[in-house]
This record gives sequence, C-alpha cells and structure tokens, in this order.
Amino acid sequence: MGDLSEMLYRQLDRYEWISLIISLILTVSIFLQVSINLSKFSQKYFCQFEKFDCPEQIISFGEKYLIHTDSKIKNKNNRKKFQNYKGKGIEDFRKGDYFHAAENFNRAFQEFPEPETLIYQNNAEVAKLQHQYIQIAVSVPISHEKESDIAQEILRGIAQAQNEVNNQGGINGKWLQVGIADDKNDPQLAKKVADEAIKNDKVVAMVGHNASSVSQVVAEKYEKDGLVMITPTSYTLNLNNYNYIFKIVPNVNLLGEKLKYYFLNTQSKHKLLICYDRQEQVSDFFKESFPPSLVSYDKCDVSQPGFKAEKALLEAQQSSQTHANTLLLAASIKNIDSFINLVKANQGKLTLLSSSSLYTEKTLREGKNYAENMVIVTPWHPDAFPKNPVVESFVKNAQLQWKLEVNWRSAVAYDATKVIIEGLKKIPQELNIQELRQQLQKQVKNTNNLCGATGKVSFTLGKRNEPLAFIIKVVKDEKSDIGYKFQLDPSVKDNSIIESQCY
Repeated sequence: MGDLSEMLYRQLDRYEWISLIISLILTVSIFLQVSINLSKFSQKYFCQFEKFDCPEQIISFGEKYLIHTDSKIKNKNNRKKFQNYKGKGIEDFRKGDYFHAAENFNRAFQEFPEPETLIYQNNAEVAKLQHQYIQIAVSVPISHEKESDIAQEILRGIAQAQNEVNNQGGINGKWLQVGIADDKNDPQLAKKVADEAIKNDKVVAMVGHNASSVSQVVAEKYEKDGLVMITPTSYTLNLNNYNYIFKIVPNVNLLGEKLKYYFLNTQSKHKLLICYDRQEQVSDFFKESFPPSLVSYDKCDVSQPGFKAEKALLEAQQSSQTHANTLLLAASIKNIDSFINLVKANQGKLTLLSSSSLYTEKTLREGKNYAENMVIVTPWHPDAFPKNPVVESFVKNAQLQWKLEVNWRSAVAYDATKVIIEGLKKIPQELNIQELRQQLQKQVKNTNNLCGATGKVSFTLGKRNEPLAFIIKVVKDEKSDIGYKFQLDPSVKDNSIIESQCY
C-alpha cells in the first residue's frame, strides 16, 4: 500500500502510468472471469443437484439424471451400486472427465441395463476418444411415474440403434451422440425442447415427440426452421403434408379399422360401450372408427375431474339401451392409470378391446388376471414378421441387451433412429449444419426399402406407407415373472407381414 500511496501523491511518469493501467485491466479481467465461471458452475451443477430450473440445459447428453429406475432394481446391493456408478458417471461427464464417465456408466449398465445409461455411455465414449461425431436429440415423457415406463420403452430402441452404429464404426467414421430431453408430454415444454434442438448447431434431427397432441403443436417449429422430426409414436392424422415431419406409425384410423373388423367377425353381438379421453384427439379419432350403429354408450370420458372407473363403468352399463357385451378402451398415455383401472373394474365381465396405448408392461403388471384375453390392436409385435431376419435380429439383440421382451415403442423408435442413420450415411459430411439438415430431409423423404425392426420403411409426404396393424391378446405365461404376456392372435386373418423384398 505504501508504494501505491506514494504514486498517488506524486506525479507519475509515463512508464508508471502504463504499468498501473495494465495492472488494473488484469485485475478487472480476472475478477470478471472468476465471476462468470462461478455463475456457470452454480447453474450447471448446483441447480441440477437441488432440482432448480435449468432452462439452458433441457437436452442432456450425460449431464442430467433424468430416469430413476430404483424401484425396478429389486436387489438392494445392486440398486446402491447402480445409483452410485450412474451418479459418478454424470458428475464426471459434467466435469469433462469423459474417461471415468464412460467407465462409470458402463459399470452402472452392468448392474442394471437401462437405456439412458447406455446412451450416456456411448456419448462419453465418443468424447473420451475424441471421435468426430454427429448429434441427434430425442424428446420423451419422463417426469411422471405413469409415463416413465413409456419413455424407457422408446429410449431402448434409440439406445440400441446408437450402440449398434457406433460399434460398427459410426456414420461414415463419425460416431453418434444422442441428447435426451424430458418434455413431460407437455406442449409448452416441448416447444422449449424444440427451440433448443433447433438452435444447437450440432443437432441434425429430432426423434420425437411421443404424444400426438404434443407433436402437432411443435411440428410447425421444426418445419419452419428446417430440422427433421421423426415421431415414432404419434398416430395423429394432422401430421401429413409437411416436408420435415415424418411418422413411423400409421394413422390411427388404420388401427381403428383393423380392430373394428376383428370385432365384427368375432363377436355375435355388435354393441359396444366406449371409454375414451376427450382431451386427446387421437383417442377421439380412434373412437370414431366405430360408427354409431355399433355403439351402445360412448359418454365414458376418463378426462373428467374426479373420474372413478367403477362408477363410470356402472353408469355406462345402466345407460346402455342394449346390454352390450364388449368394452372398447380408446386409451391414452396421459390417463393410462384410469384405463388400467377400467380393466380392473370390469373384472373380466365384458370382452375388452383396446388401442395400443395399453400394450405396455404396466398393463400386465397391474391388470393381471383382469387383463387376460384383452384384445389390443398394435403397429408391431415380434411375431408379426415371420421369416424376416432383420426383425428377428432386432428382437434377439434387444433381449440380450435389456434382459426383457421389448414392445412396439422400442421397435418404432429403433426404426426412427435407423432412418436418420441411413440417411446420414448418404450425405457428404463436410457440409455446414444448415446444408446437412437440408440434405438429411431429402434423404429421409426418399427412404425406400429400408429394412428395420418394423419391416420395410418408406414415406409419402411424411406418412408411413406400410399398413402396420396387428391383433394381439393378453394370455397367461408361466415363464414370465408377471404371469402374463402379449401374444399375436394366430386366428386372425392377415395378421402378419411376409416381405420377401425387405432383407
């Protein structure tokens, strides 16, 4: 301080002035840099540990613990190890220690085969080895427990496709990284996910979204900004005629027609009670596949406040002018619990028909014997593609990877990712991001004869060309821990696809 005081009380010479100014500049610069770094650190780490809102990091490549599968790991020791390894992997990834991140994600996956962990492991391996890479994003509903099963079913297909292509050397030498976002099946949050994906100059495509109501809301954003969006699970009729939007599943009316045909040909009495979700347009569309002449009662709406399955079913039966013997569930994911409650409330009395929303392990686990013999229409079943080696390979590899039987959501998500991968393989990789996105749109649009887990894949104006609709049943299965499984109904005509042109 003495030297500085003396300098202030006497006239400084030229060199002293220069020295003082440089010192002040360096001091201010260091202070600002430390402040910025502390701010970034607190936002990036503390906000996530404390579960504060982190809008700048909606899409996670390994920075966030999005899926909590603790309840699915029965062994307490394994659960503790899994949590510890995955938590350390995320912490390492955040710090940029990709070597240990990859190692810890791998250890976590060995304890419990979960798709988010495998995706993060692949992402860390890419960063660890400093590979050139291409990024895509996926948006699924994770936050709510009733939807987390659905999210994992979708992520299994994406993780399997990513893992396969990276193990085969990547896409023209570039490895694939996948970013995961939780849109909660909420249209407003989905818009933020779309904005972040569009602004990210490394992301070339989006796999998502899940709910049709969400996909419809965000489609215009992807279209306007030129980012390919391939929704694996949206059945809506309102996603056709876009240039950048593609669907892996067919329109909902195709599945509705298939189930209606089954109903007319297997039931002696052609009268239905219908329960649906008025807030989900696809549920309404599915219901409308059955004309008024077949419907005895259709006022059972699960979206009503305070909906009670037993009360609603009793009211439907009492209001029915004819004693219907079949209950149609135009199910939705948003209110899946209410539809499963209807299955239980029915107690096996009425024949049950359902849309594919109930083709999930949750239905078997909670419905149990009350779900037995329920008939579901679905765009995929592992036995619906006999003698197709591509489908057989997918099913076999999925069983080895996840230690369980995957369902239709895994298959269609796998194919959505494969369409992007195969499209990218045909594009010169030295293009800038805008050119790459434009070229990918052209390649996806011209997808033809791609052989995936759902058979042949091709599009017309974004709509899937292949008529995927199969009838399955819930049957007893002594080999399963749950005691039940979904089985392709062998008695139904044209209930499989034999594609000699797709191998």
